[in-house]
Amino acid sequence: MNKNKFLLLFSGLILILGCQNTNGIFESMSYDPVLEPKFNSDKKTVCLDIKKIVNTEDVWMEGYNSFVVDSLTSLNVQLINPIDFSKNEDSIFATQQKVAKALKKMLVNPQQFKEYNIIFIKRDTVKKNFTIVTSEVALSSYTFKGADL
Repeated sequence: MNKNKFLLLFSGLILILGCQNTNGIFESMSYDPVLEPKFNSDKKTVCLDIKKIVNTEDVWMEGYNSFVVDSLTSLNVQLINPIDFSKNEDSIFATQQKVAKALKKMLVNPQQFKEYNIIFIKRDTVKKNFTIVTSEVALSSYTFKGADL
């Protein structure tokens, strides 16, 4: 198994196992301080603009300020349940790069984030015996350096 596939499977497992609190509700898993992205327009409009680039059911994003690396800021973006997801790696990469570039342009300060993590996620939610079970698997993930966008 190559390194990228292993990382995708591992990150999907972490999302599934690590994001559920004791009430059974999924929430963001982060040990880094959350850093709210500051866009030129409201977040709903930003998400709609991203959906014009990639046809997806939902867009989730959150910024982080790393404890480990001084002044490393990253914007993590999940493109949830993409419609007509391409298996072509070049096409996936090009779409992820377009999303990262668009997000950087929409920020009040384009230097707010040093990295953009763009992840395609497949999410399934099933209702069984009065319980809702949600699973997530990362289909493709790539981190872009802000300076390269």
